[in-house]
Amino acid sequence: MLYGGLLFLMGWAGILFQRGVLRQLIVGAPLFEELAKLGPALVVVGLLRLRPIALRLPFAWASGAAFGFLEHALTYAEEPPLYLGLRVAFHLATCGLSMTAFTLLESFADARVRWGATLPSSLVHAANNFGALLFAILDGAVATGLAATAWALMMSATALSLTAILLVEKERALAFARRIVVRFVPAMGREPPGP
Repeated sequence: MLYGGLLFLMGWAGILFQRGVLRQLIVGAPLFEELAKLGPALVVVGLLRLRPIALRLPFAWASGAAFGFLEHALTYAEEPPLYLGLRVAFHLATCGLSMTAFTLLESFADARVRWGATLPSSLVHAANNFGALLFAILDGAVATGLAATAWALMMSATALSLTAILLVEKERALAFARRIVVRFVPAMGREPPGP
């Protein structure tokens, strides 16, 4: 619960105090928005003491969708309803991916590993924003509306697909995560000594 509140505060602090549009779009939004979305979902599942991912995912999806609505209302209100739907779907999907990764990482003895829960979503988010920036640059030179919409749909589908892969291939995903953790932070990947 406390961890979820900390993620929420860190995420919103990062969102509100970023400087530079390019840095915000490619680095800041992918990192901080994912923290801000996962935080409230973790607070709720912590309060309700929900352990199974099937019970946690609806709260993650709701938190992501709410963030998408809020972002649209505050920043993109003049855009057509299609973009509201795309934005809500994207944030819903990436928050679900973060919750799934968090749930898998809970099995590590070292709780610090959980800080990596939003990394897959942040990578998808960065790819989404890079594509949006690219299509904005190309706008006017070529017809990009359909391409930009297709890209946004593809990024949402990517997040949903990665969530499904993590759920179906849980053991492989954990083995992969363990190899990464041991490689980059060896002490964090070790299991605690037995009794």
